[in-house]
Amino acid sequence: MKKAGQDVNALKSQGTSSATGPVNCGISWDGTWQKRGYSSRNGCVTVISVDTGRTWRAEHTKCKANFWGSAPAMEPKRADRIFRRSVEKHNLRYTEFYGDGDSKSFTRVKGVYEDDGIEMENKECIGHVQKRVGTALHKLKQENPGKGKLTDSQIDKLQNYYGIAIRSNVGNLAGMKKAIHTSLMHCASTEQRPLHDHCPTGSASCCRYQQDKANQTKLYKHGPGLPLEAITKLKPEYVRLSNDILLEKCLYGKM
Repeated sequence: MKKAGQDVNALKSQGTSSATGPVNCGISWDGTWQKRGYSSRNGCVTVISVDTGRTWRAEHTKCKANFWGSAPAMEPKRADRIFRRSVEKHNLRYTEFYGDGDSKSFTRVKGVYEDDGIEMENKECIGHVQKRVGTALHKLKQENPGKGKLTDSQIDKLQNYYGIAIRSNVGNLAGMKKAIHTSLMHCASTEQRPLHDHCPTGSASCCRYQQDKANQTKLYKHGPGLPLEAITKLKPEYVRLSNDILLEKCLYGKM
């Protein structure tokens, strides 16, 4: 735990005239439980540096329980403890909060450094946003069984392409939104219904259909694509999952 803090201090202090005061940094925050659905009494929280990838963890072989209460209350309470001791233990202020969209923990800690005139920023962890897409699509699958439903492999592909669209357009909101919708059409395409009009063109395109078109070849073979019924259901979800408020928090391209 001490070494992880020292690494961040060393990295963030490079090029500064003084390294004695607290250093501002970003962290990815999340909690996990032994069972899903907030029914477990066994869980833990983790803090990972967005700059080094190092995890703040105690150097011990056995963990001891240090919180007794409901599962939903665990994350905010642990966040409060960890953030309030960050300066004392590591000479760090966790001023960029990359979470999973759950505002409870951020709301609990956002004023921790206000006496220093520091306002904490609430940002999105891209990995969590990508996971949220998978959750939404699995829910859509359950609500729409039968003909035209999504398969697990299609959901995995859509989720993966969504993440690529975000990470390939860091700092570019318009490009990010366009790439997300393009990825849906790309995955929906079939041999009889190609939907690659918005894919990057040229022989160096990431879309092999567009590569074929530029090179005048016929090497690319479409997969099964998506049924029209599924596309109709997916479009509103993709509008929701590509709104400006959500994507603006992903522009920094962390995690």
